[in-house]
Amino acid sequence: MSQHFFRVLAYAGALAAASCTTAPVRSAPAVGVVSTTVAPGPAPSASVTAASPLPSLAPGATVTVAQVVALALANGPQVASAAAARAVAAAEVDGTRAWANPEVDLRAGRARYRDGSGRVSVGGIELRQPVTLPGKRGARIDAALAEQQVVARQLELERVEVEVQVRAAALRLAVADATATQAQQTLGLAQQLTAAVARRVQAQEATPADLGRARLDELTAQLAADAALRTIDAARRELRSWCGDALPTTFTLMDVWPELPAVLTPPAALAPLAAGAQAEIAGGPRAALRAAERAAGNAALERERRAWQPELSAGVTADRASDTNDVGVVVGIELPLWNRNAAGIAGAEAARAGIMARAQTQRLAEARAAASAWQAYESARLTAVALATQALPAASTALEVRLRAYAVGEASVIEVIDARRTATAIAVELLSARADAARAELDLRSVLGVAPAPGAASTTIPTPSGVQP
Repeated sequence: MSQHFFRVLAYAGALAAASCTTAPVRSAPAVGVVSTTVAPGPAPSASVTAASPLPSLAPGATVTVAQVVALALANGPQVASAAAARAVAAAEVDGTRAWANPEVDLRAGRARYRDGSGRVSVGGIELRQPVTLPGKRGARIDAALAEQQVVARQLELERVEVEVQVRAAALRLAVADATATQAQQTLGLAQQLTAAVARRVQAQEATPADLGRARLDELTAQLAADAALRTIDAARRELRSWCGDALPTTFTLMDVWPELPAVLTPPAALAPLAAGAQAEIAGGPRAALRAAERAAGNAALERERRAWQPELSAGVTADRASDTNDVGVVVGIELPLWNRNAAGIAGAEAARAGIMARAQTQRLAEARAAASAWQAYESARLTAVALATQALPAASTALEVRLRAYAVGEASVIEVIDARRTATAIAVELLSARADAARAELDLRSVLGVAPAPGAASTTIPTPSGVQP
């Protein structure tokens, strides 16, 4: 992206050194916090269960984005919370599968003969086992299992969302670092220009006003460089917050910037969305979650429809009377005379209708978001390609010409400053366009529910069905 800019800086340094004796130049603070070199890294775990916490990295460690994602998934609270909810759902399934405990009734007392001739001890014991009809019990278990699937799909989606958010935070850090690098380059060029103008003023080849303009330009560049360094600190803290402090305060981040191919076909999953069709993005975790929610709504309705069925109980009883010992069998049944669970059934039907309506709303929202993200990606990508292949080389060439002309007295310092600002502005626009494209790609992946391919910068946006553009 900045090869031409680097070449201009090198030429400016040579020009300043050749003008006269070297004057002391204020040193710029080092950046070097984030490297945008693409390096493969380990793939994050595909398991949807709670991962064991990973050990903290040593200060100054070099990590890839995939490693940071793995730290966030293992040490961050977001996935841990979703995994805990899944454990709760599994416990509820076990609870619905468990049989009711047996009941024991004990009776003891004294009986008196009606003629008053005496008293006698009486007592008894009754053991009952509550029994739920198979259809009613099965409906309860199915509803609990369906809710467990909903929680499992939520955990899958949470993992994708966390990965997308962590990669977005890594991108912000990379953008902050690249901005700081550009600001340092600009500051270095401004300092060299100030030194060169100062030497020309001493040789009476330039005016003090030219030196004042150069110093003002250097001060502006210094302020921008200082602000860029502060942005790096904030971006680093944000990225560390996703990892539960497993990421050290100092680290070098790699594998951040996706490559921007000259031509990129939209994913096949976007074709019906771009056409305005209300199609499901099949295969993604969002679609899987909606399917699980629909199944859970149906299972809950079936559970409520069977809830009115009577509960049974069966047992044995033994009684001791004054002159007999009685043993028998007892069977009990609930009589659903006053309540056949009409309210529960109506509530379940309304809840299922709400699930269907929300699913439709989410599909429409995802269709709009996917189309918007793709358009934003394409716009930013085309802008970045044009700036990198046309505008930046032209601006760098213009700056070289102005520097050569200034060296022989054929250009003013204002012309050099204007050319330098133009080249810097285009470089900043190029960085912004690349960042916008990367952010739009992350937005699209979030909508599709597809995490970026681990270990390498992506050149395509995979669809949930696995179709590559």
